[in-house]
Amino acid sequence: MRRSRTTAAVAAIGVALLLLGACSSSSSKAAGGSAPVKLSGTVTDKGTKAASGGSIAISVDDFYFEPTFITAKGGSTLKITLHNEGKQTHTFTSAALGVDKTLAPGATTAVTVTVPGSGSAQFHCTFHVSQGMQGAVVAT
Repeated sequence: MRRSRTTAAVAAIGVALLLLGACSSSSSKAAGGSAPVKLSGTVTDKGTKAASGGSIAISVDDFYFEPTFITAKGGSTLKITLHNEGKQTHTFTSAALGVDKTLAPGATTAVTVTVPGSGSAQFHCTFHVSQGMQGAVVAT
């Protein structure tokens, strides 16, 4: 009898850990590609694009960035032109990149950042990150 209680308790703990892991894992809504890095939380993935000539344009929309992931040479300077095509106000915020810009609907602005020497730097919309509005600059 004691052995069956122990077995049942171990099984229950195993199920609980599996459920906990499923609840805390990040999710990604893929849009035809695989993300070059994994971000915590939900990501509305609208693809990956390589920066060209030290610059790239990002469409900011309700509620995603397109492209979601940007690849660029590690340590380089990158000019990012942001255009809010959505009906909501959004931000382009990144502590790692040292940027926090607010864009009203229809607004366009540019920011200049330094690509990390290696790895990636996450960016997000402060208002809508929980809805998957985040991405990353990835060093190549």
